[in-house]
Amino acid sequence: MIVEPNWGAFSGIVERTPELDSRELEVNTVYYLENLVRGYLLQNRHKARTTPQIQHQVLAILNFLLEKGSATAYLLREDIL
Repeated sequence: MIVEPNWGAFSGIVERTPELDSRELEVNTVYYLENLVRGYLLQNRHKARTTPQIQHQVLAILNFLLEKGSATAYLLREDIL
């Protein structure tokens, strides 16, 4: 059984902490977030597109990753919009 990530916690952190965009992150943070979101969207693309709350939360994380220069986040974001 795979546990669904708590997108509300992740998106809440990036939305309430705007200085994260300019702050240096721990090693591989962007990589791990990309993989978490990518894996989720591969299995739950329809759910992410049709559930407004999940879509908003995932988009907040992807927008944060875009600010960090993630090309993967750009492609994933375009896929669920």
